[in-house]
Amino acid sequence: AIAASKLALTTASALLGGDVTMTNANTYYDGPSVNLGSVGTWFVVAGITINHATGTNQAIGAKLWDGTTVAASGGMESAFAGTSETITLGAIVVLAGATTMKISGVSSNAASIIKAALTNNGAGNNASFIQAVRIG
Repeated sequence: AIAASKLALTTASALLGGDVTMTNANTYYDGPSVNLGSVGTWFVVAGITINHATGTNQAIGAKLWDGTTVAASGGMESAFAGTSETITLGAIVVLAGATTMKISGVSSNAASIIKAALTNNGAGNNASFIQAVRIG
């Protein structure tokens, strides 16, 4: 029989504490970030919710990165004002030293908002988040 053992995981997580107004169109704004202080291999997953209150067609995007190197990116379009869209990204990153990972968002419309909580039926400040677990 194989003896059961405990696996000690190193984790990090953060939630966006308050909304971030994206004053300018086509400019990335930072959402939540985590400091990964350990060398090794990490699985990082992050989500960002962007709301646009004005205009119609809006293209939004997100990148999961360390401020220099982009580990993952994605985007979508929204046709209606007042809607929120969420982009979720994941990546495995290999770190040689302490690194801060973050998710940043961009919108083709000025005055969009990175949301901390959902506008309707929110369940706390967890609409924009980042989580990481060391896997090696």
